[in-house]
Amino acid sequence: MSDVLDYDGLLLEGLRHIEDILVKFALQNYAAAGAVFLAYFTCHIPLSIAALVIIGLGVVFTWAMWGNIVRYTLLWKMHRIARDNWLAGQSTLRSALHDDPECKKYLSITTLSPSTFWPVIIINLLPAAAAVLLVLWRCAVG
Repeated sequence: MSDVLDYDGLLLEGLRHIEDILVKFALQNYAAAGAVFLAYFTCHIPLSIAALVIIGLGVVFTWAMWGNIVRYTLLWKMHRIARDNWLAGQSTLRSALHDDPECKKYLSITTLSPSTFWPVIIINLLPAAAAVLLVLWRCAVG
């Protein structure tokens, strides 16, 4: 049974690694978009180019994040299977976990919905949204 726990520990470490990657991608997107905004606000590049670059950065980083989200959901499924198989041999612990409503709710989750990841995707796309709003504002005021 320790093999199952070792395997599950590796899966959990993989999940944490992917979470770190998602955060790093969002931070890198913010840093790159910030540099482009700075170039625009210091009159080194026109707004249209700045907006296109920032939107392009948002798209590229979002694609990279979705690729990692796919990996995350697969590793999570593997973790759930390993966890459930290990718990199958732990009748007292399994019963105690299923008796607790919060634990039972967690244990009953079989797949992760894409909506689970919307907050990180939305946060990642905020610089692109700001660029679009800046272009729209600039067009409105002339």
